[in-house]
Amino acid sequence: MATPVGFPSDLEREESQLSLGSSEDYSTLDDIVLKKWKYAEISDLLQMQLAVMPGSQDNNGHSVIVIHAVEQQSFTVFNLGKILCYLKEITSDQVRKFGFTILVDVRQGTWSMIKKTLEVIKVTFVEYVHQVIIMKPKSMWQRGRSSVNFSFKKSKYDFKCILLEHSADVFHYISRSNVPTYQNGDFEYDHFKWISVIEKLEDLMTHLLSVKENYSDLQVIIAKDVVSVDLEEAKKAVKNHLLLLEKFDNHKLESLLTTVKNDVALLQSSTLTNPDFDAAFAQIFQLCDSLKTMNFYLNETWKKKGDSLDHVLQFKTFENDASQHQLWVYDQINYISCEITGIGTDVVSARASKLQIELYQRKINDKHAEINRVIEVGQRLISLNHPSSHLISNTIDEISTTWEKLMDSIHQRDSLMSLSASFHEKEERFIQHSESWMDECSSDSYKSSVQLAVTRHNELADTVSLMYTSAYQDGHHLIEKLRKPVGEGSVPFKFIQATRHVKERLENLYDERNMIEEQWKRRQKYLSQSLNFQLFQMQSEKVSGWIKESGYDHLLKNVAVGASVESVNILLKNHDCFESEAQMFYSQFNILKRKGKELCDNGECRSEEMEPEISTLEKIVHEFAVVLDERREVLLLAKQCFSATNNFLKEVQNVMSSFPHSKVCGTVSEVEGRIVYCHNQRDNINKIGCSTLALWSLLKEMVQSYVIQAKACNLSVKCDVALYDVENRMKLVDREKEKVDELCILREKRLECTVKRLNVFKEINE
Repeated sequence: MATPVGFPSDLEREESQLSLGSSEDYSTLDDIVLKKWKYAEISDLLQMQLAVMPGSQDNNGHSVIVIHAVEQQSFTVFNLGKILCYLKEITSDQVRKFGFTILVDVRQGTWSMIKKTLEVIKVTFVEYVHQVIIMKPKSMWQRGRSSVNFSFKKSKYDFKCILLEHSADVFHYISRSNVPTYQNGDFEYDHFKWISVIEKLEDLMTHLLSVKENYSDLQVIIAKDVVSVDLEEAKKAVKNHLLLLEKFDNHKLESLLTTVKNDVALLQSSTLTNPDFDAAFAQIFQLCDSLKTMNFYLNETWKKKGDSLDHVLQFKTFENDASQHQLWVYDQINYISCEITGIGTDVVSARASKLQIELYQRKINDKHAEINRVIEVGQRLISLNHPSSHLISNTIDEISTTWEKLMDSIHQRDSLMSLSASFHEKEERFIQHSESWMDECSSDSYKSSVQLAVTRHNELADTVSLMYTSAYQDGHHLIEKLRKPVGEGSVPFKFIQATRHVKERLENLYDERNMIEEQWKRRQKYLSQSLNFQLFQMQSEKVSGWIKESGYDHLLKNVAVGASVESVNILLKNHDCFESEAQMFYSQFNILKRKGKELCDNGECRSEEMEPEISTLEKIVHEFAVVLDERREVLLLAKQCFSATNNFLKEVQNVMSSFPHSKVCGTVSEVEGRIVYCHNQRDNINKIGCSTLALWSLLKEMVQSYVIQAKACNLSVKCDVALYDVENRMKLVDREKEKVDELCILREKRLECTVKRLNVFKEINE
């Protein structure tokens, strides 16, 4: 069909107008989206049915919203945005999250209305839109449809848009039973009934919110803390709190909630298929529960507040009585500090002052009974877990403390006189014993052991220190009490005079103690030196005792020189183990020697005692070390002797074994060579035998020398077996040497006879 003249310019003008106004519309629509709309604000717009939610669903279960885009003055983007925002708010969260199918009926409208509607949906409703179905205008030309389709294809909107060619196509997406009757469907929808339900729900919610607001005001009033400064204000606060109970009644609230629930039940029975009422019903039930909770909370809070005010009244009553008694106690303390100041100059006057205080104390015992009754009331409140228990406890503590101050002031005079008598008695006793202590500390001798002398000397120091400290502490405490003001007043003049007297006696006591201490330190140094020397002697005796007993005993028991190289090795191994043990005592000796010199250098021991002791121990250690080294040299030489003897016997065996296997010589020269060889063997054996005998002789001398060295250390060493073994070895070597010598001489003679026979045969042959 041909497009009429002038249509393109008209369509372009509508699009231009929409685009020019789009920025302002969007900013305004954003404000609309941010606002919470109520029915009273848009009731006129809802009457016009620009957008309705009939309560039906599409084929996929999404709730349907129908927008009637018609050419009328009320159809603007602002009005449509307000209605969509309201419908979105009254719908339940479950329906919103599942999404809506929006049916835009533009059959009586124009193309520009489609664009405006889609823009409004995009700004106000886009996150909850499942799809938008558009029933196109009847007079929409081909170019208009192309423009719409082109916008859809460019994804200008963030939701799915469906443009229907025919009105009957809507049944492909929404069943006929869910399409309203005025759109050729079978779904019965009464918009004015829907509005009446909305109005009823709004009235119920408004009334419930008003009650809730009143309850909130009462909560603020009850929760407000009432500060009671004195007893009269506490009584007034209790009276005002009782009047608040008349402002909320449980029976009226129960009647109201029953009526609201009945009304809601009637509304629900008539609108079960409409999902937009679910949120409103839920809000009403929530408000009812909230009111019941608030009413319960108000009652509980009122009771707690009443209990709290009762507690405050109890506390203020107790506090008032306690403060009156406390003021009386303070007056008595001031009286004692100003009127009763005498402490006496001797025992008689001190006792008279004490009697005066006792008589005064009897007079105030009756008042003490009244104070105890007030304290018992406070303690009873504390036992009942009174909220101000800590304050009551503090008040009781203050009264008790103040009373204790009064009693302290009363008892101060008696304690001063007792302390003064104690100080003078201890001071005189110390002076009496000081002369005997000086004599004991001046002596440089001791009757029994030095350890007992040190113990006795330390006990003397403890006795002096104890008696001095006791007297000094009494005097010091007496001065502190005399310097301390009585109550809240100043120090009496009599106390100042007594303080000077006590100071003079303390100075005299201090001088006596210093003189005794100087003499005690001198004797302490002497005894300490003696004790250190005695301890050094004990440690020195451990080293010398081991040498004299274990050391030499081992050497006496181990004098053998062995029977072979292997046995000597075993003896050397045992000797090494013993030397390791001896080395520990050598180390102890070195430590003792160094420690002894340090004690002398530091003045902790007297050199005239320490140096001879160190020299004696050093001599014992040195002599033992010499004998121990002699033993090692004997064993090493014995090992060398056995090795040399083994070599000698091996050579002898070689020589002896060569004689029976000598070849028969056929010429004189061969026999003469045999003679020379035999002579050389004899010389070699003699040489080896002599060197071996020399080693055994040296070992014998060393054994004998070892015996002499042991006797020099007052040791009786029995080396007969060792000497006997050495001599037997020497005899064996000598015997074998002579045997080989005899054999060699006999052989040489035989060979010489052979030479003579060969010469005779030679002459005969010639």
